[in-house]
Amino acid sequence: MTESHFTVWPHGAASCHKLSFGERRRAYEKHMDEVDARIIAESRDKLDRGEITLIPLEEVLREHNALDLLDRQDSAG
Repeated sequence: MTESHFTVWPHGAASCHKLSFGERRRAYEKHMDEVDARIIAESRDKLDRGEITLIPLEEVLREHNALDLLDRQDSAG
């Protein structure tokens, strides 16, 4: 069985390249890893500068009465 191919034009490239499904998947995963790393780095910078504040999950759940709901579900289990 052969992999399907499609044509892409990389930024600034005059010629086109054919990428297999596996190559596309690996390129996408690499891109998403880079995006995740950038978001994490930007979030850490904002946290360091005091632009954002971390709130404990229990506090958020308590505000929305979700903690009580989870406790009741565990009890009913």
